[in-house]
Amino acid sequence: MASLKKSLEGLNSMWQTTTKLTGDSTACVCCICMCTCVFLASTVAEEMSRQVQSAIGTAANKATDAIKVFEQKLGSK
Repeated sequence: MASLKKSLEGLNSMWQTTTKLTGDSTACVCCICMCTCVFLASTVAEEMSRQVQSAIGTAANKATDAIKVFEQKLGSK
C-alpha cells in the first residue's frame, strides 16, 4: 500500500504542476485525466497482484502445515 500512496502523491504533484504550466486548458486537463486514470489503474492492479500473491502463499503454507499434521496423525495410528 505504501507504493500506491507514493504513486498517488506523485500524480497529485504532476497534476498541480501541469495545471500551473498550462492554465485552464480543457483539452489539456482532459488528457491529463486520461493519463492519470490509466496510470492509477495500472498501479492499483500491481498492488492487488502483490496482495493476491501474498494471500496465495499464506494459504499454501497453511495447507502444507495441515497436510503434515494429517500425515503425522495417520502415522501414529
